[in-house]
Amino acid sequence: MLSITNAKYVGGHKIQVSFNNGKSGIADLRDIVFNDKRPIFRPLRNENEFKNFQLDDYTIVWSNELDFAPEFLFFVVFMLIVGCQETTENDSITPSLPSSIEMKSIPGGTFIMGDNSIYSPRKNITASEHEVTVSSFTEPQRLYVKDPHTDFDWNAVCNYYDYTLTPKELDTSELKNDYSNWSELQNLPTLEEVSNYPVAYIRWWGAKAFTLYYDIKLLTEAQWEYAARGGQDFFYAVHNGVDVSDANWNQTQEAPAKHHRHYVKEGNPNPYGLYNLAGNVWEWVEDNYEHYDTTFVNVVDPLILDGSDERCKRGGSWNYHQSTLETAGRDYTFDYRGNDHHGFRIAR
Repeated sequence: MLSITNAKYVGGHKIQVSFNNGKSGIADLRDIVFNDKRPIFRPLRNENEFKNFQLDDYTIVWSNELDFAPEFLFFVVFMLIVGCQETTENDSITPSLPSSIEMKSIPGGTFIMGDNSIYSPRKNITASEHEVTVSSFTEPQRLYVKDPHTDFDWNAVCNYYDYTLTPKELDTSELKNDYSNWSELQNLPTLEEVSNYPVAYIRWWGAKAFTLYYDIKLLTEAQWEYAARGGQDFFYAVHNGVDVSDANWNQTQEAPAKHHRHYVKEGNPNPYGLYNLAGNVWEWVEDNYEHYDTTFVNVVDPLILDGSDERCKRGGSWNYHQSTLETAGRDYTFDYRGNDHHGFRIAR
């Protein structure tokens, strides 16, 4: 198994890392994952933290400057996240995204993020209006966004590794997993009536594991809101910015509320071709939650990794109220929580 044999702080956020296969390279402190009693993603932030760092407690997850294929490390981190302690050399290739995952091309641009409306029920956590520029990630100059993942997509990840061969070493003092042992993850249901629902019961770190597994990303808050506004400054994250009856949310009427998840792509897409940004399931994003008490000006690709220990989620769900469907609406919870209305959306 690939492991770190030596690490030396070389200034700024950079460290020199050596591995037991003779390879070495420069890594970034912000790309180190802490693996304690429960798996979380927390970047090191300064030299003092590095001085107290124990090699056995950390795993490099990514650096463009490392001179070996990083796919193996992605899989190692995924195994750590789901509680596994072992992997094999045959698992060193990053799987390709399933052909069922359809990506939509969204042009970058500048928009007004947030909402200063005094009437918003979620005013206390909604960002103040500020100009944000979302730049492209890849060539061509586009941001790629996937509709909410189905149970089938998620099960492909869970069924990839034979968990029956993995020692059951769970932290029973604070159990944060959906199953009592990992063997129960084998052969998860992929029946059509189940697999076409957006995946739920997902913690933030579970969504993060999915992105590491496929070498993709969670959206940032800014990217999510930019996509939800549909290029037309929509107030609600629905197909036309107005008609919330097109979304699955908890209202008093019997229709369209279904009191449970409904199929991905049920309803109408927004101008970018995206479905279900409003309602159905909450969508985890990359950012930590921070209360916006100041006005931001000309922010380019903002991403909050400091602040609270909670992560942001967007879009509302099948059992939340109408104000959560607003494009500027925000909510947050701890990264280890997830239930029947927590899912995610990806980008690359």
